[in-house]
Amino acid sequence: MATLRLSVDSIVPMVRKRIAELTRFANHLGMLIKKYPAGTLRISQSNGAVQYYHVKTVAPGDYIPKNDLELAKSLAQKKYDEKVLKWISKQVNLLKTFERRYGKLDLIPLFNTASDDRKVLIEPHAVSDAYFVGQWNAVEYGGLDFKEDDSELYTSKNVRVRSKSEAIIADVLERFEIPFRYEFPLQLKNGVCIHPDFVCLNVQTRKEIVWEHFGLMDDLDYVGNVILKMRTYEKNGFIMGDNLIFTMENKRMPLSLHEVEKLAKAHLL
Repeated sequence: MATLRLSVDSIVPMVRKRIAELTRFANHLGMLIKKYPAGTLRISQSNGAVQYYHVKTVAPGDYIPKNDLELAKSLAQKKYDEKVLKWISKQVNLLKTFERRYGKLDLIPLFNTASDDRKVLIEPHAVSDAYFVGQWNAVEYGGLDFKEDDSELYTSKNVRVRSKSEAIIADVLERFEIPFRYEFPLQLKNGVCIHPDFVCLNVQTRKEIVWEHFGLMDDLDYVGNVILKMRTYEKNGFIMGDNLIFTMENKRMPLSLHEVEKLAKAHLL
């Protein structure tokens, strides 16, 4: 029976990200508040007209004329920002408490702390990244064959590829420790089997993402095949920027290492 496995728990990373965001915002507000005028704003009405007063020590304060409304705005904004800062402080404390308590309820150690003899009898419902990547990398498959006259190009970890550009992409993936399968047989909805250049694994989300490289964009026939391939991907549930990314080049604009690194960081880390 297939093991029902829980999705990756992303709550703690999200909480940490929110804490960092709130902390940055609090620091920004703190610097702003220091620049506001000293004192507070008092608002009253006289004969139906709103009047503003600058209270430096005690009420009633100094009347703020209409031509100095920027002072009133600064004092009002100061009070509002101070309240927001207090709210942020409470939120951060609450989130830190949640992070600390929730982290103790991690499910993964229930499997990791079992003996090896017991582990072989268990199908875990949640596993560590290392365990998941190990299983993913252990999948055996047959890629496409190389011809005798094909260039012998290898990555830093001895994976054979077909072009220098593919070697650049593969080396970036290996350097960033992003698991990938080169020319992995992928079966589409209609039963047709294709071999994408790379099937990559985003370890954090455990999502597989196809990476295609189109290297002959000067050739009109090649471009036509690229369009056909992209439409085929679309019909089979692949969405650009989601589970499908690509790079391309022509003779005038070769593949950029910076572009490859940027794409990998954006979608696979």
